[in-house]
Amino acid sequence: MDNCQTQQIPLAALDLHQRLSAGARQLFSVAADIELEPVVCCRQPDEAHRCYTALIGFSGAERGFLALSCSETLAQRLTDTLLGESDTTAKNYLQDALGEAASILANLLLDATGQRHSYLLALPSVVKSDTKLLQRLLSDWRGSTCCLCSGQYRMMVKAVVTPANCIAGTDSPNNHPGATVHQIQRMLTCGRCGSNCWLHQADQ
Repeated sequence: MDNCQTQQIPLAALDLHQRLSAGARQLFSVAADIELEPVVCCRQPDEAHRCYTALIGFSGAERGFLALSCSETLAQRLTDTLLGESDTTAKNYLQDALGEAASILANLLLDATGQRHSYLLALPSVVKSDTKLLQRLLSDWRGSTCCLCSGQYRMMVKAVVTPANCIAGTDSPNNHPGATVHQIQRMLTCGRCGSNCWLHQADQ
């Protein structure tokens, strides 16, 4: 009898920064021939007014979300390469492509736990030119934030694993697959403490 079992590792125990960086660089390199390099995260990023941000929540063994934000230029290049179409056609599917990219990165993270079947992914929500949302994601102390660039164009990917004992954890993007910009921003406010984060590490 084969006693070999897949090792199960909680998301919170993973090196999220390393996995986010490696996953994003591999995805953009393979899918769009875009080479990304690490860069220091900036709370006032260039082209913040011309970026797209995708958020996707997950629940199950653990709860949390992944956010992927990138400049319009990078998003267009990714979409154009994925579709093999002209820039004009690609623009019509840009949000769908970025949402799919966020889903791929989230799946890579969940696969690393060895218990992918224990998680559920929501549909991604994608918003354009929401500077306030991007600033809140960058200034959020929770989870891990990785910033990368291709030349002058930047992107950010962030993952947050929610404390299981936080009341606000019951209201996540999982429950709002078609969330509007304002609904997403309300998710980032803790229902327990009212702080400018979506979830709060409650007292043990």
